[in-house]
Amino acid sequence: MHKLIEDAYQKALSLLKGNKKKVDKLAQVLLEKEVIFKEDLEGIFGKRTYKRDLEREIEIVEEKKRMKERLKKVKEEIENTEAGDGSKDVDGKDK
Repeated sequence: MHKLIEDAYQKALSLLKGNKKKVDKLAQVLLEKEVIFKEDLEGIFGKRTYKRDLEREIEIVEEKKRMKERLKKVKEEIENTEAGDGSKDVDGKDK
């Protein structure tokens, strides 16, 4: 149990030291305003990134890649059709 508490303490200490300027800014804002809101914290620390937001961003990037590949294939099919060479369609099937 002692080790668990010590590890948590060390992690907290490390986070505070690593963000000293932001913590100082937070203290300054609290002294000025006494009450702060989400926007104030976001202004100091930036917006929080949640796992679900990161997962959604990855999905969007992957979908963009798929769409670019599909567009490339469609362009190739159009070029091949215009050239009249009888090549394969977008899905790789003979025309």
